[in-house]
Amino acid sequence: LHDRFDAFERKDFSGTDPLGGKEEHKAAEAIKEAEKDNKKEQEDERKAEREERARADAALSAQNRELQGKIAAMQAQMNNLYREPSFEDRNALAATRARADSVYQAVAGRPASEPLPGESPIAYRKRMADGLRKFSVKFKGEEIGGLSGAAFDIVESQIYADAQAAAKTPEVMPKGQLRAITRNDSGHIVTEYVGDASAAWDQFAYGSIVPMSIQNPEKRN
Repeated sequence: LHDRFDAFERKDFSGTDPLGGKEEHKAAEAIKEAEKDNKKEQEDERKAEREERARADAALSAQNRELQGKIAAMQAQMNNLYREPSFEDRNALAATRARADSVYQAVAGRPASEPLPGESPIAYRKRMADGLRKFSVKFKGEEIGGLSGAAFDIVESQIYADAQAAAKTPEVMPKGQLRAITRNDSGHIVTEYVGDASAAWDQFAYGSIVPMSIQNPEKRN
């Protein structure tokens, strides 16, 4: 018994101990190993979380850079779109609209549309001519977008002439109808009419019947 107490005091667990010291040592070592493993698992989880956050931050940063690039590109396009036209361009655009306006009113009953923001004079001319192209027998099936210079000038003039002629046909202006065309002539508003003149003058022709009502002054009182 004395030897056993000596061994217990020395914590000598190398051999078999009737008091069970070796089993307690094994249990303590097992607990330490479990704690060590648990700590390592926690560290691995924290490391994985940090790596996942880093990947998410990198992806978000990339998306932000891409979005900023798109915004910058759109801003550049808007700046080009809304740039102030030159004095020459403004005059050219105004001349094109004045030319197109009366023809559009004659064949479509509405004024020509205004130039789009940033639209060049030649692009506006082509858009206006293209809107009237269906009234030209010769060019209604042709594409005019690729024309330039003198070639486009000739085609444009022909399309306008054909549209003006079409405004007087029954297909565009049915019999018995008049259409008012208003234009600004050097600051003066001028209104002209196209269509069937009889729609305006037949009511004044000899023999026409104009319904009238005569009130009796006595009954009115």
